[in-house]
Amino acid sequence: MDDLFGTLSELGSGLRRRRFSSVELTRIALDRLESLGPRYNAVACVLRERALREARAADRALKDGRRLGPLVGIPYGAKDLLAVRGAPTTWGTRPYARQTFDYDAAVIERLRGAGAVLVAKLAMV
Repeated sequence: MDDLFGTLSELGSGLRRRRFSSVELTRIALDRLESLGPRYNAVACVLRERALREARAADRALKDGRRLGPLVGIPYGAKDLLAVRGAPTTWGTRPYARQTFDYDAAVIERLRGAGAVLVAKLAMV
């Protein structure tokens, strides 16, 4: 697999049918963010190691045949406005460049609980 294009439904189906893995999908997303993000000033923080950990966990869950929701293993990015435990949350300003929180915003909790894979905090542009 070398492309992320597809609907959530198509990507989820591909994961469940093992046409590709969450790790593969996540690496594509991370590589694209790292190559294009600086050009467009679109990425505040890439969360490579965290994302790959979450993707491996999603792949294990899918392999074990657990009943899972439609977002399991799907990579996504969250605006830098949202608190993510342990990750910088700068709100797009330099004075908060080192700000981190010890909790997740409610929407991040819900997405993590649904098995989605957070790959980056996205710039406030």
